[in-house]
Amino acid sequence: MTPEELLEVLKRYSDYTAAVPTGSELFFKWAPIVSPIASLILVPLSIFVVYWNVDRTQKKNRENDILKQRRDLELKSAEEMLEELTKVKITYQDIIGIKLIYEMFISIGSTVTVDSVKTHIAKCMVEQHKVTNSVASQFRKRRVILRDLNSDIEKVFNCGSDMGDKLNQFYKYFSSEPGHTDNEIMQSAAIISQNALDLTDHLNQIIDKLQDKYFAPLFVEKS
Repeated sequence: MTPEELLEVLKRYSDYTAAVPTGSELFFKWAPIVSPIASLILVPLSIFVVYWNVDRTQKKNRENDILKQRRDLELKSAEEMLEELTKVKITYQDIIGIKLIYEMFISIGSTVTVDSVKTHIAKCMVEQHKVTNSVASQFRKRRVILRDLNSDIEKVFNCGSDMGDKLNQFYKYFSSEPGHTDNEIMQSAAIISQNALDLTDHLNQIIDKLQDKYFAPLFVEKS
């Protein structure tokens, strides 16, 4: 290769390297083109990420609000039912005392009168009817929440209806149907008192069930 040819090759190589852009030149050349495209991609993506985070937070807050409302309603329903069951229990404690009152009435030298016996029975009849209907009504209002008590409350209502009939018949012994022996009346009083005692035990079981399910978890000590 002659010196002229070598010089020509070197000149062409120099022209070629001068024509190839450097890294910085490429950046400044393509930046005006790439930047808008990147913005078109990143801006919607950023908006989506922000929206997704906000939506997730809102959903979580709504779920927490619903859980709180549900818990508050459960506690309120349980508390109301406990009040109704307590009223039934108090009334049946008076009914349990019918046997003792009659024993006092027939005892020698007793100061208990027929009128006082009738007054006590009449009071038990009125109160028993009222609390039986009240507890049934309260359960119907909260049936969805307290559905686990369906059979328990049904038993309270059925026993209440049966007790109403027994009290009505017992009252007649001292008014419209005289002539029964003391032994017959005492047997009737014993049945009434025993039934009332049995239902009181059942009421205690329902009360314990409500306490254990709705209130006990609130007071469990964390280890």
